[in-house]
Amino acid sequence: MALGNNYWCNSFPQAKLMHLVQAGSDHCPILLIPQVHRNNSWRPFKFFAMWMKHLASKTQLFIAWATDVSGSAGFQLLNKQHSTRKRLSQWNKIEFGDIDRNINNLQTQLEIAQNDPNPISQHENIVTLTRKLDDWFNIKADFYKQKSGDTFITEMDQNTKYFHTLANRRMFRKNIECLCDNNGIWYNQDEDMASLLVNHFEQVSKTSNPNFTDITFDIIPTVITAQDNSQLNRIPSSDENFQTIKNMNDWGSPGPDGFQSGFYKYNWDIVGHDVTKAV
Repeated sequence: MALGNNYWCNSFPQAKLMHLVQAGSDHCPILLIPQVHRNNSWRPFKFFAMWMKHLASKTQLFIAWATDVSGSAGFQLLNKQHSTRKRLSQWNKIEFGDIDRNINNLQTQLEIAQNDPNPISQHENIVTLTRKLDDWFNIKADFYKQKSGDTFITEMDQNTKYFHTLANRRMFRKNIECLCDNNGIWYNQDEDMASLLVNHFEQVSKTSNPNFTDITFDIIPTVITAQDNSQLNRIPSSDENFQTIKNMNDWGSPGPDGFQSGFYKYNWDIVGHDVTKAV
């Protein structure tokens, strides 16, 4: 374990501390690697709440979700999710842009307007730029707050430095640096760790062909009545599905599709019909 302040952690977000093998001493040497070079790996899609503050996000979602797909309800939902992920990813890169770059551009424009020899003529421009800058600061705060996973700070707090530190810490805490197999051999290369994980889950997913007799099921007591079973097998309505989503955490960890419950909750008018059909 090592201690570092926020400035150091933000300066070296990929720092790595290693305890080496004890040799010739009663202490283990410590190796600090300030910067870890990683290959740019594929990152799964994740929907960000800040996108909904952009006026064009709803339009992009509507266009992507209107994709004409033939097949079962589940197949249609999967294809519309795929189309939405693809379109929102492209839109985020092209139209939404980089948050810090947009803030820097607006700050430069605001500084030029404020330093104008005739500030009265720049009054409306200064007000407009200030409003846009506030909007982008709110977007930045939402972005890092969602990435950090912090639920303690209130909605009014815009301490993006705090959220940025938490997001970096959370990201590298989730990294898998090395894995050990059943023979005690350690692997630290991405290809070796990927192969080890695939082999592990292939083994645990295989069946041993167990043979269950009727006597086995007779031991299990019946706790669900016929009425309860009928309710459990009943197809839920659209309102029931929507109410269930409303009771879930809006921006928790997404599923394999990359969409959190907040995405379905705030865009139910667009996606609700297909979700209900799939259910």
